[in-house]
Amino acid sequence: MERADHVGVQYVDDGNAVALVHMNIILNGEKREVPDNITVHGLLEQLNIQHQRVAVELNEMIVKKDRYDATVIKEGDALEVVSFMGGG
Repeated sequence: MERADHVGVQYVDDGNAVALVHMNIILNGEKREVPDNITVHGLLEQLNIQHQRVAVELNEMIVKKDRYDATVIKEGDALEVVSFMGGG
């Protein structure tokens, strides 16, 4: 039995225990374990990154900000998160 309590977190109940399910991705060139079925928005929240100040590339394709909530990250995906810096 599976259940999703909130975005990006999925639990699997094998009859005895409930465990958090994770998957592996590449984030900014480094391997990282994240919750299964997490969205781009959910990942940014988990990383405490304000989505208004970054650009996200998923498998070499730019993700539009209005698609962050709908874009689900999958096992093995490669993401680049680039922050905008101010200055002069």
